[in-house]
Amino acid sequence: MKLLSQINVLKEKQRKGIVFREEERNMAEIISKCSSSLYKSRLIDILALERENWSYRILKSLIHDPDEKVAEKAVDTIGVFQREIDFQRMFEEAADANGFVKSWIVMITGHIGWTRDIRNEIFMERMEYLAESSQESGYVPFYSYRWMFLVSEDETYFTKILDGIEHKNHEMRYHAMYVIDGMLETRALERKHLEEIRKRLYANSKCEVRYCRIYRERILRVVNQQLNRSREEWIYPEEAAFYERISPMCRDQITPEVLIAYCVFRVYYPIDDGVDEVLKILYQARECWNDNRFLIFAAYMESVYGEKAENIFLKKLTETKQAEQKAIVFLLQAIWEMEKVPEDYINHKALKFAEKTETKDNIKGDGRMAAGKAV
Repeated sequence: MKLLSQINVLKEKQRKGIVFREEERNMAEIISKCSSSLYKSRLIDILALERENWSYRILKSLIHDPDEKVAEKAVDTIGVFQREIDFQRMFEEAADANGFVKSWIVMITGHIGWTRDIRNEIFMERMEYLAESSQESGYVPFYSYRWMFLVSEDETYFTKILDGIEHKNHEMRYHAMYVIDGMLETRALERKHLEEIRKRLYANSKCEVRYCRIYRERILRVVNQQLNRSREEWIYPEEAAFYERISPMCRDQITPEVLIAYCVFRVYYPIDDGVDEVLKILYQARECWNDNRFLIFAAYMESVYGEKAENIFLKKLTETKQAEQKAIVFLLQAIWEMEKVPEDYINHKALKFAEKTETKDNIKGDGRMAAGKAV
């Protein structure tokens, strides 16, 4: 039986409330050892509802999976079991795990200890050990500091997380922001903490690498929301000046370049209903509909944010039939198909378009470069 069929069998039996026999357990074991990360991810979803020793054992094996997304998901699901042995030993058992998975194990270890209400002195001792072990191994200590701060309310640990935002290594900065993001989600911080986060995030943000810069902006939005600041206060002065300069240009001298820059700004800084307003602008700017750069941007926006039954920008882009655009058109078609049915993890239509994107005939010559320039 094919792996996908086996997954469907397991899901169907689970829906019917049928207890898994040895045959189904063996199926799960086989799927856990396959090469498909997608199938293993779907298996973890099934195992999360089977809180028994056999499913727990399979999940523990998946911590060592070469795909860190699978390993991370397995760690997350093990946290649902809330076993004290994982609080005491999971970090050591995953000695061969990579940096992020190892750090996430620390996060889940703290979650288990917090949920089980383990005595503070035992909890702090374990977290201190994990923080030291993480630093010695070159892993990230911020996840330990988070739990130590929440348990002890010692500001020293919070300051250590904030110091991570200014770490010279951009990956460490990202992890520090990730920890802060999680703390904001639970609304566990006081106003003074939010103000300090805001201050630190603004510092050196202009020199940040792109993906960290975007993450900083996202966290700043949340901080500003929780501080009840007006949306006009969210924007940097330089970017506010850019917005004031480009807004009238969109009314007086519309060009694809100006329009795209304006729309990106409106999506990035949603002062009002940014996305809805951008989609409205894109539909009204018919004078730009013959520009392929505009169509690529508009097709993507409609795919991800729009609610219409048909992506007219993608349709028009497809009709141009320019050879150098084939790859990016197929990519946009894949995105469109995925967004239409986001819960369908094996969307064959989307996969078909995605595969065409990598076909040699579709990227020969300067096709890929032309697509990149268009974006």
